[in-house]
Amino acid sequence: AGQGAPITAAQVEFCLGDSARVDLEDAVLAAVIGDRANLDRILGRCFLAGQSPVAVLRGLGRTLGRLHLAAAHLAQGKPVDTALKSLKPPVFWKSLPQYRTALRNWSVESLGRAMDLVAAAECDCKSTGAPGEAIAWRTALRISTAAGRVN
Repeated sequence: AGQGAPITAAQVEFCLGDSARVDLEDAVLAAVIGDRANLDRILGRCFLAGQSPVAVLRGLGRTLGRLHLAAAHLAQGKPVDTALKSLKPPVFWKSLPQYRTALRNWSVESLGRAMDLVAAAECDCKSTGAPGEAIAWRTALRISTAAGRVN
């Protein structure tokens, strides 16, 4: 930005550099909206930055749980914005478009199944001796594939 020109959010993010926390949120949102191409790239960055597979799965579980609650409000006939505003803590303004997209793609029932999948994957990470990154990656991709279908 030139002198006196406003600074954009993208410029601020560029200056701050990559953050594992931001990458994790971006990976989770890519999964729940069915954006497999970006999910793969961002999840790879998460793991390269040292993010643990369990943290990835817990991030997925938290977001799916929030979407499940919002989807339940939608099922009761509430508008999307009302359903999203009911979530505590509030959805970060920058993530609202992805949450709206996810709510179009997921039903209460399908979100429940996705939450079960994540819980089982976390148990597998902790008990099977299988590579945790592979388990988390496969789970995120399965959720992303499911999100790509209209439920």
